[in-house]
Amino acid sequence: MSQLSSQLVCSTFFQHTIGYERKPFHTDDLTIDNAYELDRQSKYTKVYDNDRLVMEIDYIPGTFEEINTITYFDRFGNSVETDYYDWRGFKSMQQYYDVNGITVKEQMLTPTGEVVYESYYAKDASGKQRNSLLKLVNYHGEDYYFNSLLELFTFFLDELNTSYGGNNTFMSDRRVNDADTGLLSMQTKCRKIAIIHSTVSLDDDNQVDGKLNPVYANILENHSQQLDAIIVSTQHQRNDLSLRYPNLDNKLHQVPVGMVDVDQLKAPKKIE
Repeated sequence: MSQLSSQLVCSTFFQHTIGYERKPFHTDDLTIDNAYELDRQSKYTKVYDNDRLVMEIDYIPGTFEEINTITYFDRFGNSVETDYYDWRGFKSMQQYYDVNGITVKEQMLTPTGEVVYESYYAKDASGKQRNSLLKLVNYHGEDYYFNSLLELFTFFLDELNTSYGGNNTFMSDRRVNDADTGLLSMQTKCRKIAIIHSTVSLDDDNQVDGKLNPVYANILENHSQQLDAIIVSTQHQRNDLSLRYPNLDNKLHQVPVGMVDVDQLKAPKKIE
């Protein structure tokens, strides 16, 4: 799970927008000073105060003026803020920039405009811009502070579990960007399942004794005792893992996945 997708999943929960009914938001729904001039194009609208660009409104591809983002410009022509709109029709996030156009702060909103999440950025020792602080605002009456997206993501998983009565089933099928770590770090009681889509050894011809791909170390060697089940795609894959890790045999389960033969993919398609 990428950093962006983790933020999106968390924000939907904390923004209280699960099940939110879509209400498309268009340019004409904005309150724009009548003195401004609008240059309306198919993919965007630029708003001018005389010759000065005030904002640029970009649309969701394939729609008629449904707003995707709005970028605001200062009197020197610098972009200072971009507002991101959820496809369901509300302002979801505001992103702020310094004079060099580098993100310094983000905040996420509910459909009513209440700020529920703030993220601050600063340069680390190597000069790379990173999240320096993440904050949940007024969550159940309290503010919560996190040092990383992983901490926030783990908190979210526990809150999600609790909100649905606890002891739910969580599955992770990605070995990168902290998806496994977030799952394994949960504190509330739940069932934890890891899904392995491919072979685990770097040696294609020796899956039983070949060198382990490091991305699988956490779920197969370091924290396998925390998992309730490990799902693989084929019986052959299950047999290899059982021979490699006899202690995990009772946790290994094979769930078939679909596939299409190459010849079938290349065959002419018949249109009814």
